[in-house]
Amino acid sequence: MVSYGPEQRVHVAALRAGWLTQTFVHWAYSPDEVQLLLPQGLAVDTYDGSAWVSLTPFVMAGVRPPGSPAALPSFAETNLRTYVRGPDGRDGLWFLSIEVACPVMLAARAVGAPYHVGRLELARRDGSVAYTGARRSDGPCYHCPSVRASRSGPPAWTCG
Repeated sequence: MVSYGPEQRVHVAALRAGWLTQTFVHWAYSPDEVQLLLPQGLAVDTYDGSAWVSLTPFVMAGVRPPGSPAALPSFAETNLRTYVRGPDGRDGLWFLSIEVACPVMLAARAVGAPYHVGRLELARRDGSVAYTGARRSDGPCYHCPSVRASRSGPPAWTCG
């Protein structure tokens, strides 16, 4: 079954924002390995027999409370996430980690979002985008030196 709309609607928005220069890089894992990372009640979702973990770097722009004309300056964010099913069978995302270059966003920890301050960079050169990120506390890091979108085929990328 394919859905083209959300199963749930947000009735009271906490923030308004735009996502710019977003990239999705996916890796296949054993469902049993990923299930160990999930809280009780969530089941790993699979596709072609694999669980998928995604690294999603992007730029947040225009972040502000609803109705406010004042916005934070644009900043980088990176999500490390996987795909899950809840006890009711609904599909969703489980964020394993969220690195953000804007310390103000740490306030989202109040609702359980796993935000960490990171050193995140995005560079554009010759039609490619490069992303680099690391937690400030000597935690995990990543480097995607070249992500290039293509209108005629799949994107070309390297990530290490």
